[in-house]
Amino acid sequence: MSTAIVLMAFGKKEYYQMAYNMALSIRRFNNDIPIHLIHDDKYSLPDYKSWVFSIRTPIDERDLYQNGSFSPGMAKLNIDRYLVHNVNIYLDVDGICLRPLDEIINKANALKGCFYAQKAQGFRGQDAIPMGNYKRDGNEFPEMQWATLEKIWQYHEIGEDALVPAINSSFLVLRKGNNLSAFYEQARENAKNGVPLSELSMPWGNTYPDELALNVACGQLGINPDFGGYPIMFAHQSVSKEVIYNAEKNHWFLGLYGGKGFTSSTMWEFADKKLMDYHRHLGLTHEYKWHKMSAAKHANKSRLLAEGRPPR
Repeated sequence: MSTAIVLMAFGKKEYYQMAYNMALSIRRFNNDIPIHLIHDDKYSLPDYKSWVFSIRTPIDERDLYQNGSFSPGMAKLNIDRYLVHNVNIYLDVDGICLRPLDEIINKANALKGCFYAQKAQGFRGQDAIPMGNYKRDGNEFPEMQWATLEKIWQYHEIGEDALVPAINSSFLVLRKGNNLSAFYEQARENAKNGVPLSELSMPWGNTYPDELALNVACGQLGINPDFGGYPIMFAHQSVSKEVIYNAEKNHWFLGLYGGKGFTSSTMWEFADKKLMDYHRHLGLTHEYKWHKMSAAKHANKSRLLAEGRPPR
């Protein structure tokens, strides 16, 4: 079966550097798996680093924008148009791999549906992916950070009894085909004509969050996207050093999410230490340090994105 890791990089050179770090960390453990980089062709890594990518595909510039403004969320919602392999394990680039991925790859290949994701962190301790329904729950759905259930049902065509999940789109398993294309077409429609930005609970870097569009599409199409567990570990400032340094026991990736102040500084330091070890193992030098790249992250932005459709 054709299976690949898929990464995306656009907007700033730092995202290419993050993609390199993620790819290099995967190569440390699974050197033979194809790694597909979807990018905006605005920046080129030097040849001695670009070898980590098996395939590089430029993204159509129109798929990067919403109403003339740069929108990473819209870019992620166009990912289905650029997939090459049958089974695709998508990862946000702001993180590193911690251990071999054979278990993740085998599980992804065995799944029959078209769309799976890591669940949002469960504030109520549930093992299954969090699911919300406005009729049942009102607005009591703390795992959904982007919009209230009331706003979701107000602005989207969605069944009264539908269940909307809360996913984390930093980890996705995508099975290429007509079902996936139809799912993403619905998600794009949700982003273009759904909850207005001014009524979101929290915009993503003040642009439309792809997670919200994907969550609603799952509810509309009756998809349970639960991959199971937490392949990526995320940690707030309060997480202890011991937990971070033992992350690989329960997780496959370390996620360095959000802008400045979101992730524990210990996580950044631990990631750089790991990358130094990985590079040394491969006879290379670790150059792209996380503390230098974090200021460029999209989540630091404060400018609002105007509503509307991307240019066509």
